Amino acid sequence: MSEARITFSNNETIIIREGDIFIPVQSIELDNETSSSMGKHCEIWSHTHDGLIPSITELLYKGQFFFNIEDKNTIYSTTSIVKVENL
Repeated sequence: MSEARITFSNNETIIIREGDIFIPVQSIELDNETSSSMGKHCEIWSHTHDGLIPSITELLYKGQFFFNIEDKNTIYSTTSIVKVENL
């Protein structure tokens, strides 16, 4: 099973595995107020040559924050990511 590591600006890291499912969180405008909305789930898949990076970048483009459905108590900011690497 393929794995990748995401490193954040505070040096915290998370390991992502093929098959993990994440939910992007985005900001939306409703009645002149900004709210948050959960996007469609994204399952991490492995590219033949490029590993998990293409599916991870697809997730990151979909919202300002994201979380793993297995751990809804932690939400990560896409803007604090400094590195994504296949393992």
